Amino acid sequence: MPVRLHILIIQCAWSLFVLVPFLPAQTPEPSPYGNALVGHFNFVSASRLFLDPFSGNPVRQNQSIELGWNFSYGVEYLYRLQPGVQIAVAGEYASNSILSKDPFGTGIEDGFELVLVELSGLFTLPFSSEDFRFYLGGGIGGYLGWRNYAVGNTVSHSVNREPSVGIHVITGLAYYPTSRVSIHLEFRFRDPQVTAYNEFDTDAKSINGRTYYFSTTPLASRINLNGNVYSLGVGFHF
Repeated sequence: MPVRLHILIIQCAWSLFVLVPFLPAQTPEPSPYGNALVGHFNFVSASRLFLDPFSGNPVRQNQSIELGWNFSYGVEYLYRLQPGVQIAVAGEYASNSILSKDPFGTGIEDGFELVLVELSGLFTLPFSSEDFRFYLGGGIGGYLGWRNYAVGNTVSHSVNREPSVGIHVITGLAYYPTSRVSIHLEFRFRDPQVTAYNEFDTDAKSINGRTYYFSTTPLASRINLNGNVYSLGVGFHF
């Protein structure tokens, strides 16, 4: 993500945190309950895996595998800080992988698994109603992931995982059919990047009649969920 965009997002988020709590509530709260648990089913539009992120060669450093879209799943706790203002803590699990074959017919599997924990502030927009709540917000997240990489039946294993942090922006709509239940449609913009290290237990192995050579030193890679997140959620209020 460009540095200028990072700065703009941070400025907008801080403006919301500072200004919105002092504004009067525009509409009644859709639910009298101040706590909620929301289960999310997410569609992530793109993800990729950088194969040699610390290479001194710019070409190799930017070489990546496009993994395409993927699904993720999460749960979120919402706490109403005051009318029109909520604090959200969310956990999410995402994974993706591709299967391919090299010129000799050996199967190669490459992909990742990622755990995301995010803290957000959500602010009700003034054109909301008693049944529909439009909201905007943002926050910070912590990410931890690992790469799944195998050549034939030779599987690498994770030896180190470096957590990373990032920011995100959220906009969404919540519909309240009852005071206890809400249905959420949400768009989330973020750009998590996580470094992972893998290594093989053997330096050579015969697969499909050919000898493959593997590095027994840790291989660095970088996981990047570089797509937009579209979410459908169901909440229970208490």
